[in-house]
Amino acid sequence: MEETKASYGAELAAKIAAHQARSKVTVNHTQRRPDWMQTRPAWEKTRDAYIASVLTTIFLLYPSICRQVFFMFSCQALTDVSVQYLVVDQSQQCWVTDHNGWAFGVGLPMLLFYVIGLPISIAYILFKNKKTIQTNDRNSLVFAEVYSRFSFFFHGYKPDFFWWECAILLRKASLMAMSVFLRNQVTQQLLAAISVIIIALMFHVSIRPYDDDVLNVVEFFGLFSSLVVYFSAAFFKEVSLRTGEEVFTDVFSVTCVWAFVAFVLIVMIYFRNVDRTLAAEKKLERKRLKYAIKDEKALDHDVLDGIDIGAHHVGLKPDQFRIEERSTTSTTVASPRSFKFEGGDEKECVLQ
Repeated sequence: MEETKASYGAELAAKIAAHQARSKVTVNHTQRRPDWMQTRPAWEKTRDAYIASVLTTIFLLYPSICRQVFFMFSCQALTDVSVQYLVVDQSQQCWVTDHNGWAFGVGLPMLLFYVIGLPISIAYILFKNKKTIQTNDRNSLVFAEVYSRFSFFFHGYKPDFFWWECAILLRKASLMAMSVFLRNQVTQQLLAAISVIIIALMFHVSIRPYDDDVLNVVEFFGLFSSLVVYFSAAFFKEVSLRTGEEVFTDVFSVTCVWAFVAFVLIVMIYFRNVDRTLAAEKKLERKRLKYAIKDEKALDHDVLDGIDIGAHHVGLKPDQFRIEERSTTSTTVASPRSFKFEGGDEKECVLQ
């Protein structure tokens, strides 16, 4: 009897080992939809989507509105140096009753609350939710609210540089200010713009704020192409150009811009193909997981039948063994059953 039990135990262990090897399927839990996407009410999702749309629109209009605000304060003298007129409307004298009403009634509030206030407000919101953003707990309802509303400003950046979009806003505002207030001083305008681009390029290369290295490369080439255009403009402005040379400078500048556009398009096409490949792989993985789970259920049934038959052969009655149910929280899909035999030699086999 003991030899029969030992023989059956070895046979059962081999069958369980084969079941274990065939039933393991790894599941990437990071690909699951977050719980909050299914539990949040529809009106909250609509509200957060509306807030995100408004903030995105304000962000996209930021450079042009900054330019218009700066124009309200941009004045120049014509014949009489003591009298200044608006650059955009030379029939309007600066710093008189009409102009003061527009400058201090509209321009100054927009300068304080939009040009300066928008980057500060975004920075305040992001730093207020710093822990939530850096934790990146996608099953948290707090993260759901922050992500749905403000992900446009921090998504894609490294956790330590979630605030980098505010720095980009300040760079845009400074370039707009130079294009307005240094409009008649072209050399100073170009040197100031080159200085801003060089500083931005140095910071970008040193910290590489984006999560994806490809985005870092795209941003680098964007800043570098701007630097080339500004340098070219500053260089060719200082030399006397004939008609053919002027055409060459125009063609060169346009070529630099379109080269960058072509580079961005190539990167976009490449990543579109990569996304398609990843989507196909995920679809194949889901299909493999589906069939693996079906196969696992069939194998579980075979193992249970083998236990019943083996228990009958070794003389164990149904009340002398039990099947214990155990839950599993690991990322491996496998049978959660634990088989424990009582009577004679006690044996336990766990499928993990």
